[in-house]
Amino acid sequence: MRRAAARAVLALLVAALLPACAGPAPAVARSAQAGTLSAWLDAARLEVAAVHADMAAARRARDLDAVLAVRSEDFSATRADGRQVDRAGFEAALRDFDARLLELHPASGSTIERIEDWTPRRPWASGDDARLVLRVRRRFQGVVQPESGPPQEVALESLARETWRRTAQGWRLERVEELGG
Repeated sequence: MRRAAARAVLALLVAALLPACAGPAPAVARSAQAGTLSAWLDAARLEVAAVHADMAAARRARDLDAVLAVRSEDFSATRADGRQVDRAGFEAALRDFDARLLELHPASGSTIERIEDWTPRRPWASGDDARLVLRVRRRFQGVVQPESGPPQEVALESLARETWRRTAQGWRLERVEELGG
């Protein structure tokens, strides 16, 4: 029973921290220059997908500064159980998890399943505010050291709704809502 409870806590922590991966923000030039809404959305999706791709590399490198750099100052998350996490809580949880993470497998990462919403409803000019709401499938595969016992191989998959805001420095993750598995 204790092992099942520990695995459940670990699963929640991993699901909350999987999108913690972040690398340098990609340029936003493609979407800022798009002339049609379809081209704009395609380009914006590619730009955010590039940030997701950088996430796994930064997590494997345990580059906490890069992980936090992709998040907005007002970043927040809602876990599947309804608990709220702010940026400071996220950083603390990430540090705790990194202390137990032994290996992050290459299969870990995120895939954008679809764009659920966006603003503005037209292609933006370079100075316009823009947001994307995405449904993202997240995969975690790795080896973790539980509080007691031997290291464990863990493989988890979950869904999340992510809200991204375009800034002059690139796309920033503003909000994550875990949707469960």
